[in-house]
Amino acid sequence: MKDNYPQIQELLHQRADYQARLNLLPYDGNPEIKESGGKQYLYIRKRIGSRLNSTYVDVYSDELYQLLLRNARDAREYRKNIRRLDKELAQLGYSDQEVSPRVQMNLDFARANMKSNIYDQAILEGVATSFPQTEDIIDNGIVSGMTATDVQKILNLKHAWEFILDRDVITYPTDYSILCHIAKLVNEGFFQDGGRIRGVPVTIGGSSYIPPLPIETVIKENLEEILNRNMPADEKAIALCLYCMKAQIFTDGNKRASVIFANHYLISQGGGMLIIPEKEVPDGGSPALAKTMKKQIYGYNWDVTVLGIEKGNSYFDANVEKGKGKVVASSALAQKYELSIGDEFTLKDEETDTLYAFEVTDICQYAPAFYVFMDIDSARDLFGEQDDYYNTIFSNKDLKIPSGRLYATTTKEDIEKSADVFMQMMVSMVITITIVSTLIFILVMYLMMKVMIDRSAYSISLMKVFGFRTREIRKLYLDGNFYIVLVSAIVNIPLSKAIMDWMYPRYLVSNIACGLDLSFEPWLYVAVFALIMICYFVINRVLVGRLKKMTPAEVLKNRE
Repeated sequence: MKDNYPQIQELLHQRADYQARLNLLPYDGNPEIKESGGKQYLYIRKRIGSRLNSTYVDVYSDELYQLLLRNARDAREYRKNIRRLDKELAQLGYSDQEVSPRVQMNLDFARANMKSNIYDQAILEGVATSFPQTEDIIDNGIVSGMTATDVQKILNLKHAWEFILDRDVITYPTDYSILCHIAKLVNEGFFQDGGRIRGVPVTIGGSSYIPPLPIETVIKENLEEILNRNMPADEKAIALCLYCMKAQIFTDGNKRASVIFANHYLISQGGGMLIIPEKEVPDGGSPALAKTMKKQIYGYNWDVTVLGIEKGNSYFDANVEKGKGKVVASSALAQKYELSIGDEFTLKDEETDTLYAFEVTDICQYAPAFYVFMDIDSARDLFGEQDDYYNTIFSNKDLKIPSGRLYATTTKEDIEKSADVFMQMMVSMVITITIVSTLIFILVMYLMMKVMIDRSAYSISLMKVFGFRTREIRKLYLDGNFYIVLVSAIVNIPLSKAIMDWMYPRYLVSNIACGLDLSFEPWLYVAVFALIMICYFVINRVLVGRLKKMTPAEVLKNRE
């Protein structure tokens, strides 16, 4: 088999290529048309074991039907070629090689993280994509809002990664032919001979270095020299990647091909993966790790954001401490869930169905949403992230980050606009409630005091007959209310505040995911008390005028 090695290797490349193309097909099976309610629908029929299963696709259309037919035809052709290659490999004496448990684990890990790796490579290549868009392209082959070129680049990366993650390909040595085939795959649809060594001068963007024209024999010798170095596998992989990038062996796609080529070697050695994410925090930015969890209260399951920040973060007044479970609770969260310093509470990660326990070490002023703040390194450790991982950046200026790298952007203006809408609604409501409440208070007080005078009209008139003056009558019938109003105001103002504090957040606005500052400044208590007393004196003055209008004739009127 040693003599047939070049031929075997080429056949393995072809088989892995066909297998990757087969995996790229969106539908696996034969099209089937079904009728229901006078309409036609398309299904995909596929035999699984001894049973035929049908999977719904969409409403019938000639275009879709032809696509499914082509899909089924291509699948049959790919499988036919794979079977043919298997026979040729067997004739050459090839048999499947077992991979070590370590390499198999590495393969599984690489497959599980393939989407994120493709996303990082796409961003490195300048493709304007977000991670959800990348996922959609990999899973479905299409996505709206992106150019056909960018979509094709991501599909090519998927094709190349699936090639090197084929078990047969990973068991063979990392060499020049592997590199060329990877380059061919990443350039598919752009260059007819994308895997052929370049014959034209090129430049490296952002650098004045002009690589010389590559010579095939020299490239092979240099690759062999790197592979034979006495160094750890990860260092060899980095050396391979850097050499291929600098040499610019192909007309295009060198960075993409180099990274995947280096990973072929590293994965084949069970040494992990080589990725080049753009994770350096831009100048002027403050990194953070945000994780959304859930906590239920009063029948509502609220989002609670665990935010890992650096100590001394200037955007939040939170003095975070080291420790997996040590957090600073926002005032909104502490108020809603009645948390105090030293309390323990749990949050649920619904994605993994995991409960996390936390201890409140401090409470900071932050009312807009439910947040808990913790040390970013402790957060990374708690959630099993890398030492340099972050998914949020705070900054007081535009960092000029490409839109493709951002899931969402929130500016100060956005927050202020949202707050303004809320404040306008709240202010108008508060003003309305205050005015209506004051009018009701005045009306009720006036009517009660007026009823008391009206019921005593005969007595008051009789007193005037006996020579009592209005001032003396006022003292008897009105001034006594002063002490009642005075004591009631002194007692009920703090009592009302206590009742309001008790009702919120249990019953009052329990369905609002924010905090309300219910604290009263001392002057507010004085102002409310003064308003009550002013209302009393105004009503008292009005009713004194009514007393003056009462005459002794009321005695004769009532006697009649």
